Amino acid sequence: MITFKVIVERHPLDKYGSELPAATHPIPGCIDWPTASTSTAGAITQTDSSRTLVAPHNADILDGDVLRLPDQTRWRVIGDPFRWASPLSGRKVGVAVQIERVK
Repeated sequence: MITFKVIVERHPLDKYGSELPAATHPIPGCIDWPTASTSTAGAITQTDSSRTLVAPHNADILDGDVLRLPDQTRWRVIGDPFRWASPLSGRKVGVAVQIERVK
């Protein structure tokens, strides 16, 4: 299985709610696959893409983080990360997150 490294961009907020410069950290050992793509018709055609990304169980990923993939595209984490383990052995398998393309 081929894995890759993502860069997590986390934008902390100041006391007024404005975004501060991003703090970044790498997460090696990730895999992903496409989950959906939708287009809207009308005056503007727009395609929204989403994926599922799985990272090692101890990965520091939060809802709202922006992930930079190896091709330099940016994806936002949507919802809480799901940390899962084998129900049979208890082995910690990974953390799965839904991500949407940042335009």
